[in-house]
Amino acid sequence: MNEDLSKRYIECYEMMLDFYGMRLIDKRTGEIDRSIKASPNDYKTRYREAVCGHNCLRIRRILTSLNNLGFRRYAIELVDFLEREITKGDRPLKGRLLNFSKDWK
Repeated sequence: MNEDLSKRYIECYEMMLDFYGMRLIDKRTGEIDRSIKASPNDYKTRYREAVCGHNCLRIRRILTSLNNLGFRRYAIELVDFLEREITKGDRPLKGRLLNFSKDWK
């Protein structure tokens, strides 16, 4: 993939992460964290509204796209982040364990 296309792809990925209440904090490694855009709890609203139903299938397609287009490290980081949000700490995505096991891992 050429450099301009790669750059645009990552910009689109960042917009998608924002929609889901997440943010890319390191473009080199693909590390992700919760969004801090509007308020410290904004990510919870985004999680409730975006990480449910048909959007779970969209996450699977995003993971496939990342892998197929040479951004495997980003896909790995996204899966790791989702797993942490489901199983560790305050577990804001604990209701998505089935999606994680079935669709994302």
